[in-house]
Amino acid sequence: MISDIMVTTLLKRGFGLKPPNTQKKENLEAGTAYFMKENKPYESYKTFSELSKRRNILIITRVHPSRLKKRFDFGSEILWLSTVETKCSIEPTQLSKMAFIISHFVKTNGGGAVLLDGIEYLILQNDFDSVLKFICSVSDYVSLHNGILLLPLNPLALSRSQMKMLERELESIN
Repeated sequence: MISDIMVTTLLKRGFGLKPPNTQKKENLEAGTAYFMKENKPYESYKTFSELSKRRNILIITRVHPSRLKKRFDFGSEILWLSTVETKCSIEPTQLSKMAFIISHFVKTNGGGAVLLDGIEYLILQNDFDSVLKFICSVSDYVSLHNGILLLPLNPLALSRSQMKMLERELESIN
């Protein structure tokens, strides 16, 4: 394992090694899809709560909307990822419908921001390859319309190769 001191030394010597690409939570760049590694998505929701003061937001989550609104005072649109049919739920197997909703939202809201909490559940209900294709598609729409996509991820719920594929497609927030 390379220490921070070793990386700094190598950079000074011109070896071209760069520190990992990380982004501060306060500086989320328009047109970018991010992931945040955390066991429970508390920091992601806090980040999104701050972001909601500057942008229109859409939340797609496994947490029931009434609980989320109480906990974080969200007044925005929240879709519940569930097989239970309600007026605010969306089936986790309807990836194309979700992609349409997200793309329409970022397009019509001048670069709105989307929090997608429940990637592990989507993988459980579909398969990893389908969910990765979905994330790539949504990421393209976000990029095209200057939106922001934030995905909280529990790295322990995914295999190492799955995590690497997601890291390749998304920017990291630490």
